[in-house]
Amino acid sequence: MRSAGLPATGTPDPASQQIPNQHVLDRADRDQNSRDPSSLGSIRILGDLRRDEGRVSEAEDLFRRALDICEVSFGPNDPETRRALLDLAWVLETEAKYSEAENLCRKALAAEEAVPDSVNQKILLDTIGILALLLWRQEKYAEAETMNRRAVEISKVLHGPESSATLHYYSTLSRVLEDSQRFQEEETILRQARDITERQHGPELPDPLQWTRRLARNLRMQGRYAEAMDLYGTLIGPRTSAISPDQEIETLHIQNGIAQVHQGQGRHSEATELWSQVLSEKTRLLGPEHPSTLETLTDLASSLVHQGEYIRAEELHRRALDASYRVLGADNEATLVRAYYLAGVLRHQNRYTEAETMYRRALETSRRILGSRHQFTVNCVNFLAQMLRRQGNNAEAGEILRQLILGNFAN
Repeated sequence: MRSAGLPATGTPDPASQQIPNQHVLDRADRDQNSRDPSSLGSIRILGDLRRDEGRVSEAEDLFRRALDICEVSFGPNDPETRRALLDLAWVLETEAKYSEAENLCRKALAAEEAVPDSVNQKILLDTIGILALLLWRQEKYAEAETMNRRAVEISKVLHGPESSATLHYYSTLSRVLEDSQRFQEEETILRQARDITERQHGPELPDPLQWTRRLARNLRMQGRYAEAMDLYGTLIGPRTSAISPDQEIETLHIQNGIAQVHQGQGRHSEATELWSQVLSEKTRLLGPEHPSTLETLTDLASSLVHQGEYIRAEELHRRALDASYRVLGADNEATLVRAYYLAGVLRHQNRYTEAETMYRRALETSRRILGSRHQFTVNCVNFLAQMLRRQGNNAEAGEILRQLILGNFAN
């Protein structure tokens, strides 16, 4: 699975946008069904508003209408049409409609590159940035890396080599490298970005600390636990007297990383103790069903599995999964992973029928949102087949494995 939390690319900064007044909203409501080019601005305003409100299906309809108007009125290569393609692609990304969004971005990129003498570098950068994000979402890492590296170079020219925009694309590139298991290359990017932010902000301000935490995570994933612990120690130091909620949460992220180091070193009891503390604090600060709280709940449950405490681990995995269904939805990747983990703890207890049910549920979701050939989907198939064989159902186990080999799962 991908690393969590890739920053969005090409998205407008909400803090920089003006809230439309009631007159503008009234006009947008009147114009939303219009096909007249003069209504384009109103439709976009209403689309932005619906997207920001989380009413993404309504936003999608509005941005589709805007794209239709642009293509009919201005043609496929007009800047307004390219902007409309990106607006729609971004909404589709939030709905996990990655393939369609990717096609729109490729169309926008082709249109932008069709007129090399009048390329708008900002639109080009936004297009490449969103396309890189969509490729990453679909785990097309090689092309995502190419697009991110291209975005870095454009941003260096457009915004400067040490600008926040360029650092943003360094961040997205590092995520792609992490998910490609190319940790040494990612380490180089992280150190470079951390050096830039330390020059700009000073070593104890938030930006450098966040890059340092990312670097500590990278070292941990390389198995360089002593170096990772040294970095986590430098992060805990300036945070010990922190009193603001944001600083408390940042400290909890650091402690979570330390628990991961303990886990990687096989010190499961220490990891469990620390995760229990982090869970208690996150519940207090963020609430029991905040996505970050649920991540820690899942980590704690997994640590208990390593210690053979299956009954307690099952209880925590069920809590995390139930909350994930409510908060994130059935088709969220975190929900999928939690269903898979619950199936695993049931398997460890030799409760094969219950494990089979959970693996089937995970497989169905994984095929739908990740695709039939994704490694996570393959893992679900293999474990489901194992559960079927344990129950003597060799025929079905053999059939689903045959379908896997032939690649015949329908998407």
